[in-house]
Amino acid sequence: MIEIHFTEEEDALKKQLEELVKEISQEIPVASLDEQRLILKDIKDLHLANQQIKDSGDNLNIAEWFEEVGNNMEEKAFRITLAVLNGAKYSSIIALSAKLLLVLMGQKNENTIPSSQSDPFTPTGSARLKYIEVSDVISPFGERVKVAKYKNSGYAYKILEYIWFEYSSPTFRQPFIQWLAEIAVDRQIDIRNRVAIAVGILAQLYFPEIREMILLEWAKKNDRIYRAAIGKVLGLAIWNNEIEKDILILLDNWGNSKNEGFYWAANRSYGYVGVRHPQKAFELAAQTAFHLAFVDIVLGDENGIRCAQRLKTISPEMRIVLISAYPDREFHRLGLEAGAAAFLDKKDLDVAALRQVIEDVI
Repeated sequence: MIEIHFTEEEDALKKQLEELVKEISQEIPVASLDEQRLILKDIKDLHLANQQIKDSGDNLNIAEWFEEVGNNMEEKAFRITLAVLNGAKYSSIIALSAKLLLVLMGQKNENTIPSSQSDPFTPTGSARLKYIEVSDVISPFGERVKVAKYKNSGYAYKILEYIWFEYSSPTFRQPFIQWLAEIAVDRQIDIRNRVAIAVGILAQLYFPEIREMILLEWAKKNDRIYRAAIGKVLGLAIWNNEIEKDILILLDNWGNSKNEGFYWAANRSYGYVGVRHPQKAFELAAQTAFHLAFVDIVLGDENGIRCAQRLKTISPEMRIVLISAYPDREFHRLGLEAGAAAFLDKKDLDVAALRQVIEDVI
């Protein structure tokens, strides 16, 4: 049997990679192989629905509709929660709606919250069926669950736009931001992704405020789940041409910061922003000695083969793993010529596969 002995530096690197595998396994479960594409599809659907409202001449008065319930804070909390989590499990929406109501009312005892009517066939629930759809779906884990969404997904976009602009007083903003921060690190990745979509929408609409009030505070926490959330938010917001430059400036500033929270938030975010701006990956590679890079074959205007070639030119010692949903012989041939050390099929992307690839190439 051949024994392999690691130097202290190699052993430290191995531990870092093990931590990376653990982080990836928690953020990209086997059930969600193409998380980034799903997030982008959701945001695209929301914008498309919003545009359809305008194009079709739908004169929905979101202010009138939202305020029609008067001082019924339970119903307002539900409508806001559904806007943030549109398409999530109905039970999660109900539970997190109650949590939002709790923070909005400034109460610490959950027993003081009025009981939410989660059953669509109760008086409260049946009234909600006028504007929501509740349907049974099979989750990626094989469970049958009820999910809820607005019948017109443009409502979600418009409610987020409305409440942030109209409810600007600290008595609403601060509890709302606190609630977003809490559910941004929810144990369910589906909830975390939908929060990222909602904050991404707000960032596209009100970037300076979202940057200062939400993203800056999340970065200060220096927490890996918050870093992932920031990356997803900016990865969505970067597609808005009006704030694209502001986002790149923010990441440049954070990337050069001595504050660890900002520095690592920037590094994490480049993985998402890089879908539109692969150039940022090249700049980062020139500044930092990375041992390993995972490169998707599809990268906006760039492609993974050319990206691998440029990365190897910048950092010859870097090991590159190419990832594709549709690998074939030509893909492997071109990848080898570009200097790739290994290949991953997205259909096989799980913790075991990642660990095996890392062990093989390092």
